[in-house]
Amino acid sequence: MFSLRKRMMVRLTALFLLLQVFSSCQQQSQARLRSGESLSSLLNGVQACFPGYEIPFNTAVDDESLQSLFYISPTDTEAYIGFYSRAITSPDNLLVVKAKKGKLDAIVEGMQKRQEDIKRNFEGYLPDQYDKACDGRIVTKGNFAAFILLGDLQMDWKSQYQQAQEYFLSLFE
Repeated sequence: MFSLRKRMMVRLTALFLLLQVFSSCQQQSQARLRSGESLSSLLNGVQACFPGYEIPFNTAVDDESLQSLFYISPTDTEAYIGFYSRAITSPDNLLVVKAKKGKLDAIVEGMQKRQEDIKRNFEGYLPDQYDKACDGRIVTKGNFAAFILLGDLQMDWKSQYQQAQEYFLSLFE
């Protein structure tokens, strides 16, 4: 009898945990930007966490660069906005994406591949830029993702990354 009760408790506990995980996944995927916010305002706010910093030779992300540099299919996105540096001495990138339902993992994977490419480019070439590339952040909330890799090495860019991450997360209901 004790064994039957014990098994029943283990099963109920497992069921409860599964329901919690499912519930939290449902809540996360339903995250929405606060009223009045947009991808553009989100991007501008994240960039403002790095005051006075201008990305050298910045280029806007378009469908072609989204696919070829970030490994993200434009058809996996509802919307995106961002830019990257074309300077060979700068790893700077800032990209914000709203993923289509069920595509967030593919978006994050593409951002991770982009970050690995950048790290490989600067490893053994410019150690300070390599360190910056290693500290870049990929932040998600619901079906939104941000790839944050920028900042002035003369500033406390690590705390700026943290501030940018907190700002990103604060814009959701």
